[in-house]
Amino acid sequence: AAPATARLALRRDGADAGWHWQAMDVAETALRNLSALLASPNRGHALLHLGETHATLVITVAGALLLSRQIEVTRAQLADTDEHTRQQALERAGLELQRTLDGFDRVFSQVAVERLDVLPGAGAEALADFARELLYVPVLVAKITDKLDTSALPADTDLSDHWLAIGAALRRPAADETPAPASAAAAEPP
Repeated sequence: AAPATARLALRRDGADAGWHWQAMDVAETALRNLSALLASPNRGHALLHLGETHATLVITVAGALLLSRQIEVTRAQLADTDEHTRQQALERAGLELQRTLDGFDRVFSQVAVERLDVLPGAGAEALADFARELLYVPVLVAKITDKLDTSALPADTDLSDHWLAIGAALRRPAADETPAPASAAAAEPP
């Protein structure tokens, strides 16, 4: 997902700091981790993250990432005070969600998507309200803070800029992953 030189620089910096890298998550796997918090066991789950440059939709089942899709709409567009700009963004996002879920159903007909959760942030309520009218699955603004202990944060903390970091921090190593010694972490893999 990234050039080897960029990965090597991160690995060396981490090794110099005494970190023992096990993995570097990408946005899609960070969102998968958040989806796992919200999903019902063995049910398909869709999660939408509204970012600064685009929205990302992931569909998971039993903690496995089955689909990831970028949608060319931003949270700023969805929360814009100009009605025309906001409406265009809602329509574009709604159409892409509809197409993606329909395509997912055709390819993964054995997996029923239980619902779509939209991560909280600017534009999330407006998009959820709009998408409820278009989609065949329930659409909710995720109550993810019910699943995470955020008590150490000020009550008015806006997590919308931090969902990907939070999701990456939730990564659980696979049973066969063991921390590599610092010297091995700095070496470039074959």
